Formats: sequence, C-alpha cells, structure tokens
Amino acid sequence: MGNLFDKGSALVASAMRAALSTDIVYMRGSDSVRIPATVGRTVFEVEDSHGVLRWESRDFLVSACDLVLGALPVVPAKGDLIEERSCDGAVRTYEVTAPGREQEWKYADTARLMIRVHTKLRTQTA
Repeated sequence: MGNLFDKGSALVASAMRAALSTDIVYMRGSDSVRIPATVGRTVFEVEDSHGVLRWESRDFLVSACDLVLGALPVVPAKGDLIEERSCDGAVRTYEVTAPGREQEWKYADTARLMIRVHTKLRTQTA
C-alpha cells in the first residue's frame, strides 16, 4: 500500500471490522464461510416502461480477503446467499442481487480492500 488513500482505506476497514461488524455466513452452493460484515443499504432508482422503481438493498460490506470459498478467493455472484442472525434469534437469508442492469457488488474503496454486496431478503425464520 503505497499511497495515503490506500493507507486510509486500510485504517477505515480495520475500524469498521472491529467496531461495527456482525458475523454472517456467506454461501455459494455447498461452500460457505463465516465472516464479519458491516451492514448498510443502497437505494436504487431504476426506470422501466412503468416509470421509476425505487429499490432498496440491504448491503453487506466485507473484507475482500475474507471472502474465500473452497480455499479460493472469490467475488460475489448473483444468487449467492448471506445468512444473518439478529439479536432476537431470527435468521434472515439474503440473496445477492441488484435491480435492472446494476452490478450485484462493487469495491467500497479505492484500495479494493472492502466489497459492498447488494442483497434482497429471501427468507426469515424465528
């Protein structure tokens, strides 16, 4: 990490992980990994033949280094699942997706240390 922005990104990523994260399970097929994530949201406005659609995503910000499935580093893919357990014991499963032609994920910083994953609620169990 050579420049000041990259060093700053690393510091922010470390602080988020330490103070603002919750454990999630990231799943693709039979592979899964438990990793810390910071929860956020993104509001998309997508225009179609019926007008403008407002679409809100529950986002999970994860360290790119933590996203390892089957011993290989991966990037998110449409249809992957994220399981999150809330403090009341409910388990919510989110599907990696985005509206229209939007990408399902993006790097959250210039150093590409953090990934923002867009999702929608798929199921909830008490």
